Amino acid sequence: MTGGTVLIADPNGERASALGRALTRLGIASRWVDSFEKTREALGDYAELDTLFLAAEGFDGDSFEFCWMLSRMNLPSQPPVIMIAPAGSPPALARQAMASGAKGLLSWPSDDVTLAAWIEAVRPLDTMPPPMAEEEPAESHGGVSAEALQVFARLSHEVNNPLQGIFGSVDIITMNVSPDFPHHDRLRDVLTHAKEVAHLVRDASRMAKDALK
Repeated sequence: MTGGTVLIADPNGERASALGRALTRLGIASRWVDSFEKTREALGDYAELDTLFLAAEGFDGDSFEFCWMLSRMNLPSQPPVIMIAPAGSPPALARQAMASGAKGLLSWPSDDVTLAAWIEAVRPLDTMPPPMAEEEPAESHGGVSAEALQVFARLSHEVNNPLQGIFGSVDIITMNVSPDFPHHDRLRDVLTHAKEVAHLVRDASRMAKDALK
């Protein structure tokens, strides 16, 4: 996974630095801000961001309320929000994050597989081509009808929603088990396979959109 830009909004510089290094390993650029005001300014500066990582605590204000407000502000960039919380945080925190408009909650520290899977799941899609009018004749693109390509072009969006549910569920399970839980590797495998599905579906969608141009 490479490309894209992520904004890290976290007053904890040590955690933000560690997250930035992990993103660099994944080939993703990042920018760090340490206040709500700087977060709003950064969202106004960027025309497009893949993800906003927002700390669930540590600011001079309520992160959940700020997340809710962001979803209602007319900013040049409205990236999906993943909130960050210390490992071992109660499951209720994840539910609070989702209620505030975030796509999920990432327990930190985390491994690169989990981080990449979350970004892949919430990464905004390119604008989809408009649906064809029913009376429009079906055009063929390399032997594949435009109608079929339209279905594939929207496939990534349809699959990403259940994938986000998988990532969120695994995170909540991880919060509820002890560090010596014998099946941590299996949970990591679930995230790895979900990430593979996200890649495959995204590639198919993009190929379909390219064929429709």
